[in-house]
Amino acid sequence: MGFTMQNATGSAQTIALFGGTSEIGLEIVRALITPTTERVVLACRNTTAGQASADALDGDMTVDVIEWDAADISVSADVVDAVAQNVHDIDIAIIAAAQLGDQQTYNADPAAAAQAIIVNTAGPIAVLTALSERMKHQGHGTIIVLSSVAGVRVRSDNRVYGASKAGLDGFARALANDLEGTGVVLTVVRPGFVTGRMTAGSSPAPFATDPKTVARMTVDAVARGRQVVWVPGVLRYVFAVLQLLPNVLWRRLKR
Repeated sequence: MGFTMQNATGSAQTIALFGGTSEIGLEIVRALITPTTERVVLACRNTTAGQASADALDGDMTVDVIEWDAADISVSADVVDAVAQNVHDIDIAIIAAAQLGDQQTYNADPAAAAQAIIVNTAGPIAVLTALSERMKHQGHGTIIVLSSVAGVRVRSDNRVYGASKAGLDGFARALANDLEGTGVVLTVVRPGFVTGRMTAGSSPAPFATDPKTVARMTVDAVARGRQVVWVPGVLRYVFAVLQLLPNVLWRRLKR
């Protein structure tokens, strides 16, 4: 399958990042910007930080920052409409909103655990639903969903984050199947441990990577028409083995 990240005129003119301060998301945006890019939209909860991210983007295009709190699922359709304001199409959308958190904190605060599921799963799913309907109406579009290997087989010591990513990953894969033949494509990105703000203070896990590598491999995967990309690629084989481990061994594993 050929490169699909373009609008009806053959150019990727509008790129939207939901989770507009995400390090990985912003690196993907940078990797996608071309001379034909006319508008980038950063949708984020902290618009001050979002504006700082916008100012750091290079390119001859308009960069808009709009408010979006992934925890407020009632505004999902509205925020997609806001992204599309003054443009005919949304050519590329990246879903990158997430919070990692700490399992011990979640154990002590069940409401915080539930809130993390909303931010990591329910909010993105609501936006994905609105986006996919708009893009189907357009007849084209590309959606990139940042998942995680943590959702492939959930560890007990990371169960809130892992379960939230498992839910998003499963929904996104099913949505990708539903979008077949519509002109809209969806790629799920499954990074391992990524060094950056979210993981600051944590010891890197095996096969750790960085935001630029995730971005490069993501853009390459979309160009090749792949529905799933593992970063780094070796994790595909690592988790093929880990998924076969008996639970008595799996529950002993710590990152």
